[in-house]
Formats: sequence, C-alpha cells, structure tokens
Amino acid sequence: MGESVAEATLISWLKDVGENIDADESIVEIATDKVDSDVPSEFAGKLIEKRFEKDDVIKVGEVIAVIESDQIPNIKAEEEITSRDSNVPYVDYKDKKKNALNFLELYGDPFDQIFIDKQGTISINFGAYGVPETFLVNEDKKVLKKYIGPLNDEDVNEIKNITDN
Repeated sequence: MGESVAEATLISWLKDVGENIDADESIVEIATDKVDSDVPSEFAGKLIEKRFEKDDVIKVGEVIAVIESDQIPNIKAEEEITSRDSNVPYVDYKDKKKNALNFLELYGDPFDQIFIDKQGTISINFGAYGVPETFLVNEDKKVLKKYIGPLNDEDVNEIKNITDN
C-alpha cells in the first residue's frame, strides 16, 4: 500500500489455504479509498494461514497471510549497525540510519543489536504485526509486556510503575 494509505479492505482471496504459490503470484485482492489492487507473495511456498476474511479492514503493516517457504531468508538486517554478545534487538522500521542513531543517542541504547529495516520486511520476520511495537524486557530477557502502536502517557506510566518495582 502507498505511503498515504492507512488501511485497505480485503475484497477476495485468490488462493486457498494449502495451495502452492509462486513468487510474485497474487494471493489476495484489496481495495483502498484510491485503488483496487492484487497483493503478490514475495516468495514461492504454500499458503498455510489467512489472517483476514472478505470485507475485513486491514491496517498498513498487518500480516494478512502466512506462507511456508524455504525461500524466506533467515532473519537478516539490510544493515546491521552494531552487534553485541546477547540478543535484544532494536529494529528501526522504514527509517533512515541517521534518525535511528539520533533517537538512540537521545533516549538511550540498551539494545544488543540494532537493525535498519528500510523496506519493512525484517520486522515481519521478527514477528511484528503492528508498528511500532515496544517490548518491556527484564534482566533475564523475559518479555514482561508488549505494546502495539505508539506509546501514550498511560503506557509510559505503566512502564514506570513496572520498572520502579
């Protein structure tokens, strides 16, 4: 979907669960307020899950289907800025490297790996389905809380309460 489009409506599925799909083959038809279009699969494989049905409204960044494929690459960043010995990643979604580094310098950098996801595909490989996603992680690297979407004042207060205890 284009930069100015926030959501689309699913018109119809062009493939059924269990069907094989070729790379660049259309799997679903969507409609925005501007245009109707087919959405192709990036990879060849088998459609194993549909996450939306006809007439559902899909927000930009949501995963609409799961495709099983041996062509899907392992999680690799387009550009890894830095890497440490543990495994708490920061994935900067569709942003410029300079902006990501400025953000981390301003607000702190507790992350073990920092990736720039210029196309927005690495985030999906990590399991993200809403942008932004924020995870509150303890010292043992256990996820205590997951926030989907921009943090608001209530979220920040909740995070402060959790981290102060």
